[in-house]
Amino acid sequence: MLFEGAYMKKFAAGIVSYNPDISRLKENIETIRKQVKIVLIIDNASDNVVDIRQMIKEYKNVYMICNTVNKGIAVALNQICHYLKEQGMVWCLLLDQDSICSENLIEIFSKYIDDKKVGMLCPYIVDEFKITLSKYKQMTLSEKTICDYAITSGSFIKLDIWEKIGGFFEDLFIDGVDADYSYNLRMHGYVIYRVNKGYIMHQQGNNTEKTHIYRIHRDETGRKTIKPAFRFNYSMMRWYYMARNNWILIKKYRKLNGLAKPLFNYIIRFLSVILIERHKMKVIASIFNGFIDGVKYKVETVKF
Repeated sequence: MLFEGAYMKKFAAGIVSYNPDISRLKENIETIRKQVKIVLIIDNASDNVVDIRQMIKEYKNVYMICNTVNKGIAVALNQICHYLKEQGMVWCLLLDQDSICSENLIEIFSKYIDDKKVGMLCPYIVDEFKITLSKYKQMTLSEKTICDYAITSGSFIKLDIWEKIGGFFEDLFIDGVDADYSYNLRMHGYVIYRVNKGYIMHQQGNNTEKTHIYRIHRDETGRKTIKPAFRFNYSMMRWYYMARNNWILIKKYRKLNGLAKPLFNYIIRFLSVILIERHKMKVIASIFNGFIDGVKYKVETVKF
């Protein structure tokens, strides 16, 4: 049964698009449009923007704003929040263009929106490369879990709080934007709940592939298993921003997260890339350049 009533008038969804698969984007919209009053797409100069415009014509509550250049994910997310707040919306569900949410996700989230300490709600992420939907539904999970951070897709944010903490950090452009927002929420005293009864189907990217290299994986129960590592085949620009932005966040939030664990994770993350990714020298060069620029970037450590 679809969620209806006074609450629905306060809820919206925002999607950032960039060269999306039109059929997947349509499936995304079909699932969320019945749960919210407004669906807003911010397009970051897609090559197939005409196809997106044509596709959304059949929906009365789906709108699109087109950027003439790709301004990055953080700028687009702030555009979404600015527009929806001006329209009188209170909560916004943020979605990647290729994510598919459960049909009752907003109804599930609505049970927690009156909790003043909640800064963000997020669903269980069913990563299609790692777990099937049927396996997720068989899992025994707690009602909710407190999280250190949540990825952008599926995050349900209160727009007053978004404004209060300064929005999304636009200097990051791509990568780490979700981590920065999550850490910023926690520094302001808010908590992030993962509501395990709600889910989104999420894809790491069309170029992701399994490798013959195995890694230790810890499941929801804490049990360790051995699973294949994934090769993400990111662009060199993406590797650059990953290295740059991760270093910026280590500096910015060292009072919150400390230094030892983030530094260790930083080193392990990029050493593993060298083992797994193709075009190793180009990847190493991109990571090195990102690291150098991250070190040079002047950012104040956020204080409690």
